[in-house]
Amino acid sequence: MQKTWFITGAGRGLGAQIAKAAIRSGDRVVATGRRREAVIEGLGPDNDQLQSVELDVTDAGQVRVAVQAALSRFGTIDVLVNNARYGHLGLFEEDTIRDTQAQFATNLFGVFNVTWAVLPIMRSARKGRIFNISSFGGIHGAELGPLHRASKFALEGFSESVSKQITPFGLFVTIVEPGPAKRAEAIVRLASEAAPPMRFPAGSIAVGEADAKLAGMRFEPDCRRRLCVSPDGSYATR
Repeated sequence: MQKTWFITGAGRGLGAQIAKAAIRSGDRVVATGRRREAVIEGLGPDNDQLQSVELDVTDAGQVRVAVQAALSRFGTIDVLVNNARYGHLGLFEEDTIRDTQAQFATNLFGVFNVTWAVLPIMRSARKGRIFNISSFGGIHGAELGPLHRASKFALEGFSESVSKQITPFGLFVTIVEPGPAKRAEAIVRLASEAAPPMRFPAGSIAVGEADAKLAGMRFEPDCRRRLCVSPDGSYATR
């Protein structure tokens, strides 16, 4: 069955790759970006399968207009890809509150804006797939870019939590932690699965990072298990 995709940050990179893969599969795509001209340059002019829309995800009003444009053109939204993102790199002591606000405005609050606008449509239809594009930074910290990592950790926590709320309505959230270039085709394939995974490390590098994170999380409590459980206290009822 033909699906309608709503993709943010589709002017270049992974967003454009996902849009092209979805179109090749026969689906329809609403491709959005801060500059509509950049989206058209990357994907070509609008046609029966493609609608390009200018969208700054940090502007909630513009998000509502873009979603309404998608509904007016294609009637529904089956797959949402929250791909628009921004990476601020640097040392935390040199960062400012403006740097922090700019980082979270796109990577977290932008996702909130778009998801708030699209979720009621999917819930009414009792079907839908949401792909939130995270990164290696969503599973472990690193010396450079703590603001970016923090925004991705927050995105993953949000994704896991909201998934538990909407799964009963037939909706699924998948966190994508990108790796090699064939990730766009993998996402299109996941969109057709009856029960897609909560987390999808895309590529061998991403899988290796996830394995290393999990190993570390297991190792630390195993080394200090007695100390870790010691704060439990007594839960005996009186």
